Amino acid sequence: MAYKHIVFDVDGTLVDTEDTTIGSLQDTMLALTGKKPEREELRFALGITGEDVLRRLGIPDVKGGMAVWLEQLTRYQGRNRLYPGIPELLETLRRQGYHLGVATSRTRLLYDAEIPGLGIAGYMGQVICAEDSVTHKPEAGPLEAYMQRTGAAPEEVLYVGDSVYDMLCARNAGTGFLLAGWGALPELREQAPAWKAEPLQVLSFLQERESC
Repeated sequence: MAYKHIVFDVDGTLVDTEDTTIGSLQDTMLALTGKKPEREELRFALGITGEDVLRRLGIPDVKGGMAVWLEQLTRYQGRNRLYPGIPELLETLRRQGYHLGVATSRTRLLYDAEIPGLGIAGYMGQVICAEDSVTHKPEAGPLEAYMQRTGAAPEEVLYVGDSVYDMLCARNAGTGFLLAGWGALPELREQAPAWKAEPLQVLSFLQERESC
């Protein structure tokens, strides 16, 4: 069966946010603990909720820690950019009749604070943020919430993401998965069922799928 729904992760897939996420988290840890971790120590934070990140880092007051992190993020406001080719990809997919959506670990507040300004919010029919599912990546919750709201069957959904958490979320939900190689760590390519190096190559992947 051909895919009907293309669902995207946000950070590392639609938007290049690695520098702002890790940089602001370094600043947050410095403010909370007096120590600034190396960037490589914090790469695990790409793709999961902020609360889960702080729990893994041993911050006891997660709510307070999130307030500090949000404050640090404001210093990076305006630095994030769409990956080249994303607007063209979304426009082409919409013209071809696909249902487009988002399943992200961002809170609704963080999604609404940035994505509309990047000019792509109007493409998305259904947006699943951290508050919209009981469980989070790598569990199936975000994609299950998307399917529940849209009525899509798992085999009709392709999830495009950049992290192992995205990959496992798709696997647990029974949907298709395509690794966003433009934002993913190179070593993940061997683990993914399929990957593409550039956003517009998603179109050729879908064409290959439909011709099978």
